Amino acid sequence: MPRFKVKRNLIFLYVIFISGIGFSQGTPNWTWWCQNVNCTGNPEEHWVDFIEIAPGYMGPNALPVPEVSKGIIDNELRGELGFQAHFGDGDDTQNLFTQLNINLAKDIASVKIWMVPIEHFDVNDATRDERKLSGDYYEAEGWAIGDVYLGSEVQILKNRKFPDVMLRAFMKTASSEEVGGARFTDSPAYYFDLSFGKTLPLTGEDKTIHLYTMIGFYSWQTYDNDNPQNDAPLYGIGADLNFSKFMFSTSLGGYSGWKDNRDKPLVYRLEAIKKHKALDILFQYQYGINDYDYSSFKLSLIYHQDIDLFKKNKTD
Repeated sequence: MPRFKVKRNLIFLYVIFISGIGFSQGTPNWTWWCQNVNCTGNPEEHWVDFIEIAPGYMGPNALPVPEVSKGIIDNELRGELGFQAHFGDGDDTQNLFTQLNINLAKDIASVKIWMVPIEHFDVNDATRDERKLSGDYYEAEGWAIGDVYLGSEVQILKNRKFPDVMLRAFMKTASSEEVGGARFTDSPAYYFDLSFGKTLPLTGEDKTIHLYTMIGFYSWQTYDNDNPQNDAPLYGIGADLNFSKFMFSTSLGGYSGWKDNRDKPLVYRLEAIKKHKALDILFQYQYGINDYDYSSFKLSLIYHQDIDLFKKNKTD
């Protein structure tokens, strides 16, 4: 073989080798990613630098608006298992929802833990590109495990002439996955709030209306080196209409981040609960008004039992 052909072949193989190193993420999916985010090829660039950790650019369970607190703690042992379906603009998601409430002392304190144990998502190409998902999510369909939330509720005032007052505080652990798919944040967050509630009797037996509002603070960690934390006032208002065997609730809640990167979600919720002695059935509809582009439905079974863990100690 002539020497110039050998040299030409060696140069060709070298170019192929260097190209493979240049796209060390390695596949056509990562080539797509680089073109989508206009990467420079700097080795210090990472896909997480391009993802916006904000509710308007992520899945429905990444940074959800907390349930509006009602000014009164839950005095029961309560476990919830639910199924949720979220229909968004280019993002359809289904997930399980679990929550456990443990009353430590009646009318004084309780603890809660909740999470999305498993989520299935299917994102279209336009939303995938807008969210700048990593190259591993070119197909933008799959499964994810959510973060764990741990919190406590403390009753400050109850059964006074003034409204009931409750303090609530929650922290989010960094226990999730699929950040590259913008499904969860896998980073710490916390929120706390004061809520105020008042129950008023209505005409007829076993009919009441409970009015409530809350104010608080929500903070979550981002992957932005310059601004690693987003802080937001948290707020909400709602009402429960109680009957002997049914309860209907309506609420409006949200929080308002300071970065103005679709970080001001506002949602409306409507609930109906069919009461039973130990097992309630809940149906919830949620509509995203701002920076939360989903209409969501939840169906849950709620087991509850009136248990005071310290009752025995009190009587000894």
